[in-house]
Amino acid sequence: MLEFMNKSVTEENIKMLMELENRQAVFQDLDGRVGVIEFDAVFEQFIECFSTTPEDTLNYEDVS
Repeated sequence: MLEFMNKSVTEENIKMLMELENRQAVFQDLDGRVGVIEFDAVFEQFIECFSTTPEDTLNYEDVS
């Protein structure tokens, strides 16, 4: 991913990717600037639309 965005593969950049939290993503604008953005969905449909959770885990029921 770093190479795709023309970013150096450094410990700092790898750490940034590994520490992304839910609703966060790496974004590159039209000028090539890269940064972390946080997605705050107003509607449940937006959350479902942009979900990267595999479908087989969406209906997971905790039985503990």
